[in-house]
Amino acid sequence: MMRKLRAAWSFLRTQEWVDEPEWLDEDAESLRRFMLTGTGRKLALILRNQVLRQSVAATQSDKGLDRACGYANGFAGAVSVLDSLQPQHNDDFPTES
Repeated sequence: MMRKLRAAWSFLRTQEWVDEPEWLDEDAESLRRFMLTGTGRKLALILRNQVLRQSVAATQSDKGLDRACGYANGFAGAVSVLDSLQPQHNDDFPTES
């Protein structure tokens, strides 16, 4: 128990809150244009597959199920943040590479 508390305390000390920059329409459009490039489409497919892999791995975990599910949920949340930062158009989503 003490080991976990020390680890949590260490994590809190090394992580500093930073002021979040304002995300402008120009930023969103730049990100959207990047995600439409070949590299951006590859990144989107890789991230989508990683979300699926983490979810499947979490459901197949014999031990540490809560940690595995938490990690999978956090990973999916991070990908959702990236998605939310760009304007969405139905024709933007890659289906195949």
